[in-house]
Amino acid sequence: MNHRPGTLFGVRIRAALGVLGALCATALLLVPAADAGAQTKPAASNKVVTAAIAAALSKHAIPADPNKLTPDYLSIIQNDPNSLQGTSWLKGNCNPYSNPSQAAAPQPCFYGSTSASRTIVIFGDSYVGNWIPALDAVGKSLGYRIAAFEFAGCITPFVAPTSSSPASYQACTQFHSALPAAVQALHPLAVLAANGTPAWGSGDSSWVQGMVTAFNEVTANSPTTARILLGTGPHLPHPAPACLAAYPQSLQKCTLTYNPAGVGANQYAAALARDQQGATAAHATLVPTSQWFCLKNQCPVLINNMLVYADADHVSIVYSKYLAKVLQQALAPVIPAS
Repeated sequence: MNHRPGTLFGVRIRAALGVLGALCATALLLVPAADAGAQTKPAASNKVVTAAIAAALSKHAIPADPNKLTPDYLSIIQNDPNSLQGTSWLKGNCNPYSNPSQAAAPQPCFYGSTSASRTIVIFGDSYVGNWIPALDAVGKSLGYRIAAFEFAGCITPFVAPTSSSPASYQACTQFHSALPAAVQALHPLAVLAANGTPAWGSGDSSWVQGMVTAFNEVTANSPTTARILLGTGPHLPHPAPACLAAYPQSLQKCTLTYNPAGVGANQYAAALARDQQGATAAHATLVPTSQWFCLKNQCPVLINNMLVYADADHVSIVYSKYLAKVLQQALAPVIPAS
């Protein structure tokens, strides 16, 4: 669910991957790609991303050297998943998860053009980290300061969190209460919300209403602030690094295939429908993201030899950077010029 990325798997996965990695120092079944620089260069368009996904899903993929993976194979199977994703960019003084005092007095981490007068805010749970590397590049390109308010484990919509820990419950409630004033103080041109598939709250209707409340409160008294909901990304049945190590010659087993008509909890299609409902109810612009991860209801874990996910659902730093230009193209028409 809305856990600190990697903490549920951490030690067990690294131990298992260490063993599997020693056994899997053979070629992986991958789509051939050029050098690492070409792999990680931001995609120029949605068409380029679609082609890369299609190639990753192709039945004609051929073996490639594991050392051509980005990050490299040993980093993927041995490192803490947290180190491979954007959440690792958070500093201690703006991370309520590691610094609980920040829950009652949220402070943003700044990215992009940090000295710019124009500010874009992104808020939410650990899935904010999915977009920090991409937004850092977008901010630098367009001249925006990116202010990120991320509280891993604290559901993005303003609904009562579910937690077995009273301390965590209280901290999340404090964060929801204090966040609007912290956002408003920055006078942002746009406010983005990000969350993941398992963030269901107590159901779709609760999630939708909670997102309405969140947008209303963080943009109170600022009718010109653009409201943007970033679409939900996939949630894999198993952490990507573990699956890669377990099936180095059968990577298709790691691909998420979802039912486009699926409904109910933990169904990706239902989460996509929920996104549209939430955006409409909150008078926000929905920026879909599934087209950057999936094609024809299939979502691979490697694209252009890049690791897409650091675990089961948090996007890797390298793939977030790869999506910087297409995210910029999607956001540019929605964000006010001044």
